[in-house]
Amino acid sequence: MSFKLVDSGWSDELDIGMRERPETVLIVCPFIKKQTVERLISAHRPRDLRVITRFDLNAFNAGVSDVDALSLLLRSGAKIRGVVGVHSKMYIFGGKRAIVTSANLTEAAMFHNKEFGFAADNHFIAAQCQSYFDRLWANTKHDLSQANIERWRQILAPYRVGTRESISLPDFGETVSSTSPFVLEPPSDAPMQSFVKFFGRADNRAPLSMGIDEEVIRSGSHWACTYPSGKRPRQVRDGAIMFMARMVQARSDYIIYGRAIGREHRPILDDATPADLSLRGWKENWPHYVRVHDPVFINGPLSAGVSMVDMMIELGPDSFAPTQRNLNAGSGGNLNPRRAIMRKPHMELTPQAYKWIFDRLEKSMMRYGALDLTDPRFDLPAAQVNSPDALANTPRLPMQSPERYNMDTPHVSRQPPEIGSRVKIYFDRKSGDLILETPEGQRSRDFMGVCISDAVFDTEATVRGSTRCVVTGTFLAVPGSRESRDIESEIRAQGRSHLEFYWWRDKTWPLRKARLAFIAKPHGGFPTSMVVDGEV
Repeated sequence: MSFKLVDSGWSDELDIGMRERPETVLIVCPFIKKQTVERLISAHRPRDLRVITRFDLNAFNAGVSDVDALSLLLRSGAKIRGVVGVHSKMYIFGGKRAIVTSANLTEAAMFHNKEFGFAADNHFIAAQCQSYFDRLWANTKHDLSQANIERWRQILAPYRVGTRESISLPDFGETVSSTSPFVLEPPSDAPMQSFVKFFGRADNRAPLSMGIDEEVIRSGSHWACTYPSGKRPRQVRDGAIMFMARMVQARSDYIIYGRAIGREHRPILDDATPADLSLRGWKENWPHYVRVHDPVFINGPLSAGVSMVDMMIELGPDSFAPTQRNLNAGSGGNLNPRRAIMRKPHMELTPQAYKWIFDRLEKSMMRYGALDLTDPRFDLPAAQVNSPDALANTPRLPMQSPERYNMDTPHVSRQPPEIGSRVKIYFDRKSGDLILETPEGQRSRDFMGVCISDAVFDTEATVRGSTRCVVTGTFLAVPGSRESRDIESEIRAQGRSHLEFYWWRDKTWPLRKARLAFIAKPHGGFPTSMVVDGEV
């Protein structure tokens, strides 16, 4: 008899159970992939194989679970039932071995993800787990059939080939009304309200290497969450927990990098002032505020934050309040968390999602520390700078990270230079930013890229004795601006060709000159350039 905690090697733990060749194998698992099932049943096909999973077609359409996996299980003699919202993962082998874990039956969970749980070779624990399984099984009635699966394939087919717009798909699982350890229950220590607030746009997703301090400075998220013109955030109440998330390039993800306590929006008082607009011009289109206090942010790169994609995969409809309400109502409303956040400035979280994010954010804070928001780089709105509670709005006793992510170049503006200015562009490796420098010494940053004409590519020595690539030219536009769109339209109309190449890697240039060059922020570690009329 044994009991052990496990944080890796879950495939081996399942193999141990199957090698004992038990007559009965019972599985509770929301997401199941075919390749993992093939490996499992190749070791042994038990006489009694029963599986409780989800029959949510949104999960099959998203690829987090496989219809083929369920079909293979049926052909192997399994009985399968579906439960709406089932979340736990449990594997019972005979009356001897039980595994309870966060790992789904997927290759990612078996071999790559950080999953935690226990494996017990203990008759008492196995009996308790089987009792729970039997109770859940007794609350369901319908076994899956191959005919059901073929029907699902027909429903899913138009979505797989892109001939139909993606809408909410049905969930054919049964609803378990009684309390069960296999249906996630809301934790009791969650706040009355919690939200995840999205920063950035789909056309300017940040790299994971970007420093969180830069994002906080760029967005001003240490004192306010911003909302689009005409869409006042009336849903947020005093005391709501606001998690800040930045749209990033990797996996089209949203990385949660900090949190604060929100205050209810007050029209006019909580709108951007002329002083705010002079510092962050984009607030002209995002002028409404939910002001926040007691903010805390990870002192590291965005890669240190919490992935919202991971949360949506794990929790499914239980990620957000609207999808969870639809799930509980069984009304056929949207259950897909990805679809729920489309074109939304924020999304209300469920108590489960709050706890999921909070726990992981705390772990990252322990590792990286918290930003020191008393640093003068982090501004306060003009009305707050001299107010008595300004100090109260900064975190107390911030934890210091062993490594800081400061810029090599001090006094760098976030405003672009004037159109027509001569600029020198180079890459700051610590911040992952492009630096634009004028002959007068003005430095600018915080752009996803820049368009210049009459580009000349060269190298220069740095103060540290190394060599870096630079490009000089006449500043024309930043991506996404009206000027940039006009330039791109002109290029397409003329049928001009683009040449893509990477720079900085070898500190050498494949080109010498270009009539027009688009220098983009790093993607995969190195900036890219799209060049028109280049000379080798």
